[in-house]
Amino acid sequence: MVRRTGQREEGMSVNRAHLSTRLDWHQLWIPGKSRVVSAVLTSVTALALASVTASAAVNADGFLLRANEQPGFTLSGKPTTETTLKSFLASEGLSAAQQKTYEKRFARAGFLLSSGELLTASGGRGGFSEVVQFSTLAGAQEATASFLALARSSQGTATVTNFTVPGIPSLRGITARAGAVATANAYWYTGKCMLGSGVYLPHGGKESTAQIDRPVVSGIQSQERRIKGACP
Repeated sequence: MVRRTGQREEGMSVNRAHLSTRLDWHQLWIPGKSRVVSAVLTSVTALALASVTASAAVNADGFLLRANEQPGFTLSGKPTTETTLKSFLASEGLSAAQQKTYEKRFARAGFLLSSGELLTASGGRGGFSEVVQFSTLAGAQEATASFLALARSSQGTATVTNFTVPGIPSLRGITARAGAVATANAYWYTGKCMLGSGVYLPHGGKESTAQIDRPVVSGIQSQERRIKGACP
């Protein structure tokens, strides 16, 4: 998640940008920021119970989207890194009950740290990229399933459609449309990391599913070619 727009906002749920990404940018999900929208992109990221070194954080940043990898979008500010699970969840805009649930789940999964960044584009569009490191592959798999479920459950009455990205079998994504707003969120795992990416389109409600998820899919394909399925 990522709240960018400078912060995640919560709203429809775009989680991070949950379309449900929550209709607020907050839900758009960016670590430390909320994403949102009627369709808010939502993505939640869990962080390590133990503190991590600065070098580890720098390495995590290297797995995020880079400038121009997602067509039409540019990076907004510097990545935000969370080094404890509590701080990470607190920055996500979750309810107290959700924080307790995910704290237990992600602690068991072996979270180490998370790093996220926000993206911006013309017309009020926004997006996020995040990576969460775990101590095991199983932890990354658990987080991927959890984040996708959270993004899905945050969509409210939005129209939700699934999508995948060729060549990345672990990836699952959803687009959500509610009125004029649309969002797209995707989560996958590679190595011992869960990665997430999403966009919030304030005027994308009338676009086709392919048009809504296109920037996300294209960005992820460029990102995967660079990291070559290895993380960390």
